[in-house]
Amino acid sequence: MDFVEAVKMDLNTNEAIVFFHKKYKTDFKKVSKKIYDSGFSVREISTSLNFDTISIEGNAFQVNGDKFYILGEERPNLTGERSFRFLDKNLISKKEYSRWSYFIKENDKVHSEKQKAYHISL
Repeated sequence: MDFVEAVKMDLNTNEAIVFFHKKYKTDFKKVSKKIYDSGFSVREISTSLNFDTISIEGNAFQVNGDKFYILGEERPNLTGERSFRFLDKNLISKKEYSRWSYFIKENDKVHSEKQKAYHISL
């Protein structure tokens, strides 16, 4: 995956920190697939963005052609650097996904997208 710059593993906590190249588009679903293909599971994938240059429409915004839907908050006011976690299948634990799957499906009924979309929580 050319968009991955480095991976830092902490074997005591079973956590990995993945650093991405800024000049490449990041595909978080490919990261998740690679983790599963390596025999590991995903408990959570989270990242951060600087929202000062990102326009938000309702509960959605776009970055590099990917759409992101914010679930669990009405009209969020986002500025500066903010962290968020992904809620889609294989990007969080199965137990956590079961808590969010209804909201994801309801969001997708309203917003039928042809482009790749992620669902996130702040």
